[in-house]
Amino acid sequence: MLNLFNKIRDTYKNESGAALIVVLSFLVLVSIIISSVVMISQINARSFKIVSDRSYAGYLAEGAAARLQWLVMNDKNTNKNSSSLSNFDNTNEETRYSADGRIINMDYEDYKISGQIFDMHSGIDISGSNPTKKLKELQVLYQDDPDKNKEYKTFLDILSDYVDRNSLTHLNGMEKDDYLALDLPPLPRNGKLEYREEILWLPESQNFFLPDKNGRLSEFNIIPPKGMSAFKKGKDNFFSVDKTILMSKLRINSDEADDIINSRNKWSKSSEAITDFIEPEMMSKLKSAFSFKDSGYYTLIIKASPGDGMASRTLLVSLKIDNKINSKGNQYYQYVIY
Repeated sequence: MLNLFNKIRDTYKNESGAALIVVLSFLVLVSIIISSVVMISQINARSFKIVSDRSYAGYLAEGAAARLQWLVMNDKNTNKNSSSLSNFDNTNEETRYSADGRIINMDYEDYKISGQIFDMHSGIDISGSNPTKKLKELQVLYQDDPDKNKEYKTFLDILSDYVDRNSLTHLNGMEKDDYLALDLPPLPRNGKLEYREEILWLPESQNFFLPDKNGRLSEFNIIPPKGMSAFKKGKDNFFSVDKTILMSKLRINSDEADDIINSRNKWSKSSEAITDFIEPEMMSKLKSAFSFKDSGYYTLIIKASPGDGMASRTLLVSLKIDNKINSKGNQYYQYVIY
């Protein structure tokens, strides 16, 4: 009888121990599930907050861009007789809304928005049937580097074959079979470039051209979309050109171009005339090679955020802005939001 009691007791102990393990395991599992649910909820809440902030920032950027267009239009009407910025200064605390690249801080709907105005006429025109002819201007940059000069000539041959309508291959060019070998069967276009970023599809191109900090190939003018008129020809706007264009137009080296850009940057933060930052001899060359007046075609760059530490958006719009409202409304050559 005693042996039977001991067996029952031992069995009870074993079963109670197993039950305890099951209960503890269940509690651990429940706690893991609860922790996972809480974590997923927090992640979803943060994701929703970021999406919400980005959406709101996008609306702010679009609204600020519309206001900036009005300010440019007003500036054009107010300063009809003094459109050149070569001697303009800000000593009277007057704000100019021209294509000078200055950072403009605006209060919009109680939010701090920053913007910049550039001229669309700021680079090489590659919109025609012979973009190679225009790009030959940049060969001067590689005249002291035989290897780089050879690579650039190869790129020009590739570009020529890309846009021409025949199947003949230039010395270092590429036609359909060459693109097939690279698993790029839709290429070449065999026609005019439709947008400037298309040039990055070409082999060798990224050895010479890369997007700027705003994602633009600013060495080139925007190619007008189908149905939109080309903007007028003329000199590139000095305040909007990049280092490459300065070097090629002025036949100067990298250090000299950097000096000009640094001077332009200092001027943009000052209240003095640009002539106070650049030597008269160089200023004369700049006025000969570039325009100091707006072409009437603008690129507006807007950066907006609902608040400090919150998601932000950058909006780039390129359009023609007249002295008065166009009956067709504003037509955009480019409209990109990041």
